[in-house]
Amino acid sequence: MQISARRPRFVPIALLLVTALPACGPVASPARPGTAATEVSPLEEREETPPALDALAIAAGGSHVCVVGGGRATCWGTSSLGEVRRGSLTTRFICNEIEGAYRAAAGQFGTCVATADHIECWGWEPRSFPSGAAGRIPVTRTPSVDGLAVGLFHACFVRGGEVSCWGSNTRGEVDGQESMIPVDEPRVFPLSGAATVVRAAGARSCALVADGDVFCWGLPGWGEVRETQAASVPVRLELPPVRDFSITPLYGCALDNEGAVWCWGRNTEGQVDPGGDAVLPPTRASWLPRATQVSAGVAHACALGTDGSVTCWGANGHRELGCDTPTSGVCRAEVGSARAIAAGPGFTCAITDTREPVCWGALAEAYWARPTPVRLPSCAGEEYP
Repeated sequence: MQISARRPRFVPIALLLVTALPACGPVASPARPGTAATEVSPLEEREETPPALDALAIAAGGSHVCVVGGGRATCWGTSSLGEVRRGSLTTRFICNEIEGAYRAAAGQFGTCVATADHIECWGWEPRSFPSGAAGRIPVTRTPSVDGLAVGLFHACFVRGGEVSCWGSNTRGEVDGQESMIPVDEPRVFPLSGAATVVRAAGARSCALVADGDVFCWGLPGWGEVRETQAASVPVRLELPPVRDFSITPLYGCALDNEGAVWCWGRNTEGQVDPGGDAVLPPTRASWLPRATQVSAGVAHACALGTDGSVTCWGANGHRELGCDTPTSGVCRAEVGSARAIAAGPGFTCAITDTREPVCWGALAEAYWARPTPVRLPSCAGEEYP
């Protein structure tokens, strides 16, 4: 996110082949015919190319991003609440390396990482998740932490097929039992099958189980069909069997077993369906061919195609779609071939085929309203830019 301009921070939340799309620039969906393509320059070369980070996975938070690879997690961004580095309260763009971390999750106000013997969290803490010594939750590497998620004031992880959550529980986002008393230690949330993926956004938690169903609990989501509003009863999303999904407080997207993208919820900027209604149930993005990953930001979403291309749709006020136009629409970002993506509030990041993390949009002042991907710097210095 930007530093000098005080843009409001929102809950973030955060992959398809588009054969009919031009190589870059805004692309018209069937609902928005006539959108002109805009040329985007290639990946920007920095005067001093940073060393390769061997990035393998990426997660976007409210004003920061974290990458896992090379035996560590590395986080960049502004840290006004200590979300990048514990105790570092600054609006400067900083970097932090966490040695030994093999999984990381970034939320609006906090960050969690998993190491061989514990899960560690930091950031906004008054009602939040850190508990125990220095915010550490003891775990062993076997079984490993297979999934990690950070909501507004709570966190969850998947381990051995079980989902455990802790932190603020005002809407039942931890265990389904609404309470003003935070949950200090992780509690297992009962599900109908073994969990493989967990996501959190705002006061809401969702998990994907082995048969492809997605269940959510806590604050009800837009576009969901519920028989009851009770937080203790997890709602099954009306989706075909899926292999991954991404949620925000207002909408979500999922990737089914055939590689099709489905989105649902508030459609304020066309992030659910360009040109669609204001609120939508799960709707297939038939205008998008097969994908391998999908990521939902605040008002835009992105998909990674089977060929490594990145296509984004929805709001573009900060050039988060990857094209140089302020209007909402559909764009194919100029990142060459990517292997992972993460959409945040007003920015998008990706890991390239060379395992380098790049971002575009409004992650920070140096990246403000830039449609061209820029490599994230190494942690050789203390503050950037």
